Amino acid sequence: MKRLSVKTTDCSCDRLLKVAKKCGFVIRNGANHYRVLNQKGCPVTVIPRHNKLKRYTVKGILEGFNKFGADIDII
Repeated sequence: MKRLSVKTTDCSCDRLLKVAKKCGFVIRNGANHYRVLNQKGCPVTVIPRHNKLKRYTVKGILEGFNKFGADIDII
């Protein structure tokens, strides 16, 4: 799979959901967050439902993706 690169500035919930789907993760709806699960159903991380997310929040979410096998450059 091609290595993805994601900018942590100006990143939205929708952008992170697209990245998670490209990496093969499963998305489940929650009340205020989306839950991201791996193929076996183990929780990976959560994504808050906001139009613009803070830089450190995005970085933490992407590091969680990488911990579970994604290949993402964090810019």
